[in-house]
Amino acid sequence: MAPEAVNWPVVFTMLFVIMCDALNQLVVFPFLPFMIRDQLELAPDDPKLGSLAGFAAAAYNAGQFLGAPLYGTAADRLGRKPVLLVCLMLSGLCILGFAMSSSYAISLGMRSAQGFFSGAVIVGKIVLFDVTTPATEAQVFGMIGLSFAFGYMLGPTIGGVLAQPSAQYPALFGGVALLEAHPYLLPCAATFAFSMVGLAGSLLLLPETHPRLGKGAAPSNARPLLGLDRRTPSRDSQVAGVAAELATCRPSVVLVDPLVGGDVGVRTSVNVVVAEVVSRISGGSSVSSGGSCYRLSRISGGGGSSAGSGGSWWSLSGSGRSEREMPASVEGSVTPRMSAERGTEEGEAPTLLTTTFVRLQLSVMIFCATTAGYVETLPVWLATPVSGGGLGLSATSIGVLTAVGGFSLLLTSVSTGFLLGRFGGAYVLHLGYALNALNSAGPPLIALLLGWWAAAPPLLPVAILVVCCCMNMASKSFAFTAVTMLSKGCVPPAVQGLALGVNQSCSSTGLALGPLACGVAYSATVGLVGPQWGAAVFFLALTLVGLWANMLVVGINSNT
Repeated sequence: MAPEAVNWPVVFTMLFVIMCDALNQLVVFPFLPFMIRDQLELAPDDPKLGSLAGFAAAAYNAGQFLGAPLYGTAADRLGRKPVLLVCLMLSGLCILGFAMSSSYAISLGMRSAQGFFSGAVIVGKIVLFDVTTPATEAQVFGMIGLSFAFGYMLGPTIGGVLAQPSAQYPALFGGVALLEAHPYLLPCAATFAFSMVGLAGSLLLLPETHPRLGKGAAPSNARPLLGLDRRTPSRDSQVAGVAAELATCRPSVVLVDPLVGGDVGVRTSVNVVVAEVVSRISGGSSVSSGGSCYRLSRISGGGGSSAGSGGSWWSLSGSGRSEREMPASVEGSVTPRMSAERGTEEGEAPTLLTTTFVRLQLSVMIFCATTAGYVETLPVWLATPVSGGGLGLSATSIGVLTAVGGFSLLLTSVSTGFLLGRFGGAYVLHLGYALNALNSAGPPLIALLLGWWAAAPPLLPVAILVVCCCMNMASKSFAFTAVTMLSKGCVPPAVQGLALGVNQSCSSTGLALGPLACGVAYSATVGLVGPQWGAAVFFLALTLVGLWANMLVVGINSNT
């Protein structure tokens, strides 16, 4: 059988949109400490700089936390394309407003608004669900990590190289009043241009992919799968209903998932139920009886994964009698049973409140808080003068360092799938958490070298920073992928969609609270311990918190 075709123009457009979202988020990292210092007229080694930078990062993540739940519902009701276009335009305008902010308060407001409107990545993933099938999902979704990797490389590079252009490139931009008045406008304008390219591509190349609103609407000969009732907690009862429905189906009709627009947890269970019906039919995907043969298969162009698209439909095709009964082997197999892998009797209401699931969510919240706090406080320490305990790096140097880390994300995105297949999700999760803890130990190590080893090679601190940035990016690729798989795998199928939603909420909570808490802790530690060793003590404490996250998942295996 020939491989299923992929709508590559739509796929690449959505991957570009996802990269643009990463660009808009990360472009500010290299110059944010300098921008806050200029707005508030702070000294280069002012200890308040860490907490102020933390507030700015928390503003973006808080806005994202509030806005993210809205875009899936909006895309289901209004369509994918209009929601995507609005998000791209408003997010781009917000980054321009942030760059032109004349005060710290306005910057916080624009950064929060930008996070609120950063729904393009969510809608982009839903579109990819719509245009893929089970046979092509892995191939397409494996590229999302690459899109983020390119965003992590280009965003900080643009932010560092193009910040303060009148001072960095006087021959080109000297005397340009707009850039002198707003020295951080040029890098934000560059990422805005990327967003507008993504908007134009979406406008021209993206059809409406919603199953009910676009060309993929249900065919005229469609009939619902009456056995799939959102009020029925038992999967066996649902399978029995589907079996009864198939018993009266004429060949070549289309069975429509009736849960279009329903909640993610129930929509996810639809594919599980239909797949179970198929697995109970002789031959795995077809029924043969009395010279008649019927096949149940999902229509590839009609909705993709139900977890993302809101619904799907299945074709029952064949030849022979116009009506037929379900084989006795199928009817007889629909009996109450125990779910061995979950330890839950079919018919009981499924639950998320398992020890394994709770430990996973607590650990990922801590992981997100520490990695986000590290990313926000590290530029503050790097920009602090050597006399104040920092390294005195410029925005360009900070941007290049972050871009190197993005290149490592590109490499680890390719290797994550191999490691998952070879060693399992638990191993990859421990690896990601361990790398996150180790990268936070870099600044204390550099402080020790500079304080005790006067003859230390000048490039040694830079080499340690490069390794730390690479570990930070690699930890995200490993941990986020593994914890998603484990969170889905440790709960009953009927609530797997809900489990992924809870996992995303826990991640967003950590990403929102981490920069705020770490920024305040950084400033307090520097103020109490002193500028020379305060940052080292803070990052060492961050290492210990990262190790705690790893301890929480000890004993969890890949088969949970």
